[in-house]
Amino acid sequence: MCRSKDEISAEVLNTAAIFVLACPRTSLAEAEIEALHEYVNQGGSLLVLTGEGGDKANDTNLNALTEPLGIRINTDVVLRASYHQHPHPKECIVSGGVVDEGLQQAASRLSRRGGLDFV
Repeated sequence: MCRSKDEISAEVLNTAAIFVLACPRTSLAEAEIEALHEYVNQGGSLLVLTGEGGDKANDTNLNALTEPLGIRINTDVVLRASYHQHPHPKECIVSGGVVDEGLQQAASRLSRRGGLDFV
């Protein structure tokens, strides 16, 4: 496990089934970005989470990590910023959405084991 102040290195990543980068509050070092790219290129799984406003608002450099992987973190927000039909402006309803088949199968397996509830 890597704590928030630990350096992200190949040694840490080689022990991970998935590496979660959850809303960092500081920029990544170049060596950390390189280690993460190598990890992903070798088949490792990476989940990157950030807050509203992207790099600029969060004082990070996540786009330096994600852009070479074909992903760009925008500064805009998709959800409505005012109350309208929902109890909170950051809640949304997805109706008629399409769920990826692999995600559906994984969720179904978890549900059968009692680890996930569907509404």
